[in-house]
Amino acid sequence: MKRLLFGLLTLLLTVIGSWRGSAQESTREWDAFACPFGNATSYLIECGYVRVPADHDQPDGSTMQLAFALVHSPDPLPDPILFLAGGPGDGAVQRAPLLAVQFSELLKRRDLIILDQRGTGMSLPGLNCPEITRSVFVDAADYATTEGLLIACSHELTTTFGNLSVYNTKQNAADAASIPSALGYETANLLGISYGTRLGLTILAEHPEHIRSAVLDSVTPLQVNLYEELAYSFDHAFAAFEESCTTDVMCRSFYSNIRDQYYRVYQRLDAERVGEGKESETINAEVLSQFVLTSLYRSETIAQLPAALNDFEAGDFTVLYEWLDRAVTNGSGMGMAMSVMCSDQGAYTTFERAAAAEAAFHPALSPDFGFFGSGGARLCAAWGIDAPTVGQNIAAQSTVPTLLLTGTLDPVTPPAWATLAAETLPNSTVIELVNTAHATTFTHCGLQTAAAFFDNPNGVVSAACTNPPIGFVLSERVTRPTISGAAAISGVIAILGVGLALTAYARRPFYYSLFASLKAVNIYWIGVSVVFLAIIAFSDAAKTFYLDATRMVEAVVPLLIGAQAALMFSPDDEPALEIIAACPRGIAWLLVERWIGIIAAQSLIAVGGMLVSLAIAPDQDALVMLARWIPPAVLLSAVGILITLRFRVAAFGLAVTGVVWFIFILFGDLFIPGQIEVFPPLSYIQPFLWGVHPYLQPDDLT
Repeated sequence: MKRLLFGLLTLLLTVIGSWRGSAQESTREWDAFACPFGNATSYLIECGYVRVPADHDQPDGSTMQLAFALVHSPDPLPDPILFLAGGPGDGAVQRAPLLAVQFSELLKRRDLIILDQRGTGMSLPGLNCPEITRSVFVDAADYATTEGLLIACSHELTTTFGNLSVYNTKQNAADAASIPSALGYETANLLGISYGTRLGLTILAEHPEHIRSAVLDSVTPLQVNLYEELAYSFDHAFAAFEESCTTDVMCRSFYSNIRDQYYRVYQRLDAERVGEGKESETINAEVLSQFVLTSLYRSETIAQLPAALNDFEAGDFTVLYEWLDRAVTNGSGMGMAMSVMCSDQGAYTTFERAAAAEAAFHPALSPDFGFFGSGGARLCAAWGIDAPTVGQNIAAQSTVPTLLLTGTLDPVTPPAWATLAAETLPNSTVIELVNTAHATTFTHCGLQTAAAFFDNPNGVVSAACTNPPIGFVLSERVTRPTISGAAAISGVIAILGVGLALTAYARRPFYYSLFASLKAVNIYWIGVSVVFLAIIAFSDAAKTFYLDATRMVEAVVPLLIGAQAALMFSPDDEPALEIIAACPRGIAWLLVERWIGIIAAQSLIAVGGMLVSLAIAPDQDALVMLARWIPPAVLLSAVGILITLRFRVAAFGLAVTGVVWFIFILFGDLFIPGQIEVFPPLSYIQPFLWGVHPYLQPDDLT
């Protein structure tokens, strides 16, 4: 009987499960596809398409497929977060694993829906212009070239996909508002960044019924026209950048009058292009202004901007060339970007109006070539969309709880815009984050603030955190005079020491003989050093640590020299040394007495190591190798000698030398300017340590 009852119960559960599965399948409003990325996260990520009308005013007409990635929270609440990417034209689905890691704080309690907006990323059709790479943003080509490319792309997309005017924020908002319900959610929260805030405001104004709350980060109000306001935003961000530099003692000391320096470089490139007629890219004033504008988007690039401008004024444009190489795009979503910008904002202004607004600012802050500003307004004429999207110049009104986040340093959506948007959002809060530029939720403090708001959108909202100050980078160009001065002082001291040693030898040759100095050097150290270096260089030790043999040799030579220097003054090896060192004049004269012996022994080790290294990699520059070995070798020698003489224990001197060496090797990046962000007081010391770094590449010591 028990078996019969158990069998009937199992059959009943199977039927119910089958019925529920069939019901879910029949009401399914999206089609799954294999995610196009490798998922290295711990989250379950599903990918699919949702079909939407191409024109929501004609729901029975043609349709589009919107791609999405659904990142599942391990313990989700019923209301997910819908991520609205920026751009416009920025595809986000293929970055789902990265976004999952970035927004892990949000995923603790809610699922995350990542959407490729219509015309972007993997959504179909995709409005791509592959022939347009850098021309709209940074290329030095003239306007006619870019105009021709845009006209050709617009014509091709129109022929293939029909009317491009349906690619606008109003239609985009209707798409996004329908996605959560298509995935089975009753309500959702919005997280919009940059253009995603303009899209989010439109959703709040026109489709608020299923929106629980919204975080809009780097706000673009609907009533603001980017083509007419770029120069103002650029000027505001540059002023905030200058103020940050002024409040930083290192930046203020080495980079003064940054704005004037930028203007001087701009005027130079405006009068004469760099690289024209060469294989390298041509750099002009417009390229420079685009570089500075985009550098102000992130704290990391802001930190490097003063050093870059300093290099530019000195005629070194390496950083700018590297930026140009990274700026190449494949034109993905470019058609979507042009259609949205031109129908939403370009149709509400003209090139002449935008140029007139820019005339109040320096030309370096109002480039007439590019995606925004008067240059963008001019490009809309080539794209061919001149009918404005209705309502996209009217302030969005909504009572949905909304958090407006803004960064003090933002170069394209300044803090004043968040305040302006809040005027028609009665249930909103504006939070301005200091030391923060564009996309504040990509910072720790911004993300923590957003997560707290989503948990309690009707509560009191405040930023209980701050992002750290900008750690400005001091380049070798500005620290070199200081290091050169220190080297000159050391040279003078060394010359005086040699003079004193020669004088002492002339007066008391018995006590200060060269033979006595060399006798104190354990000759076996030289042999051990050479053998040790050879074993490392020609064995599998380097492969074990995933280091090439040359780098291993470079790291070991300074350690061996420092260790030998520490042991050279050991009282255990020469008992009379303790008596000599104890005399009032002992330490000073002892140093100069044995200086020649130290140099001789260390030189033998260094030359031997160089020969081994050159045998492994003959294409090395011997002078560069010396420049990389001698400074750290002298530093470690000084540490070893000082500790041994002061404490009378050679083993202690050897141990401290080893500790200093390990600090340089294990935390080497801390000692190279710009490699890693450091904080006071190390930030005040770090820029000057590259001269004694034992693990430099040739490019680090120019």
